[in-house]
Amino acid sequence: MMSYVFAEAFVLMGVLQLALGGMKWLLLPLLPDTRLVYKLFTMVCMMCLTLVVVAYARYGRRGRFGFLPQPWSRRYTFFTGLFLLLLLLSPANFTQGLPAVGVALYGSVVILLYEELIFKGYLWNRLSDVGYSPRRLILCTALLFAVWHVGYMANAIAEGNWFAVISKVMVGLCYGLLLGWVRVKTGNCYSTCLVHGLMNLLSV
Repeated sequence: MMSYVFAEAFVLMGVLQLALGGMKWLLLPLLPDTRLVYKLFTMVCMMCLTLVVVAYARYGRRGRFGFLPQPWSRRYTFFTGLFLLLLLLSPANFTQGLPAVGVALYGSVVILLYEELIFKGYLWNRLSDVGYSPRRLILCTALLFAVWHVGYMANAIAEGNWFAVISKVMVGLCYGLLLGWVRVKTGNCYSTCLVHGLMNLLSV
């Protein structure tokens, strides 16, 4: 059963990365070649794929996400407000205009919702249901998250830039370990979304 869930995880990851790459390959050449258009298009694609993941989990696998904290507390209201304030007050928003806003929304809202619902939501609960301990959940989802980042490095792989690929994978592994710890401590992936978003915002 455990090997089946792990195989499902790899298939799901592969299908989603291929779907995202396919949409870019088919449709991006029809759009203006700017960074803002690229980010906006990718955001739309990821939002569509997020809906696919939710539908797959809810109706195909009867899976859970464990997204919202139970119960909601003032602490979550405070940190949500703080995150939104930091997002709005990002210096790049005032110096680089709309492109910077698009990059911030892409990196600190859309992509993390997409990834956290997959890894700290659906797959986390799937692995938990087949008996993974918290420590193994952290390690396994972090490894899956590291492998997932290879899918973002198609250009670097084509160019033979393995340093960039390995660096991206290691960053994904470190993110995965930290976010897994947050998931264990809080019991929900809303918290991992906030932490992931904050880290991405600070690194933009």
